[in-house]
Amino acid sequence: MKKTLLSLMITIALLAGATICTAAELKIGYVNIQRAVGESKSGKAANEKFTVEASRIRDDIMKDKESIEQAAEMLQKQSAMLTAVSAAPRNWRWHAANAITNAW
Repeated sequence: MKKTLLSLMITIALLAGATICTAAELKIGYVNIQRAVGESKSGKAANEKFTVEASRIRDDIMKDKESIEQAAEMLQKQSAMLTAVSAAPRNWRWHAANAITNAW
């Protein structure tokens, strides 16, 4: 039992020493993604594709905005006429109801 425990402790000590040695040789680096995308061929192609797609979507949104503004302007121009036309049935109903109640 003592031999097993001793051999286990020696093994752990050797592994810990090996880990410390490899930790001293460990090097950490980083990648500048923005630079890599901006300078690589595939990054430039992806950026160009993104720009084209964003431009197409922006154009679609502007067309929709213009059509909505035109519809709002048309509605504003017709609002006076629509108010008079929609008020006519209510006035008719009011006059009809008044005539019936006054007749009694």
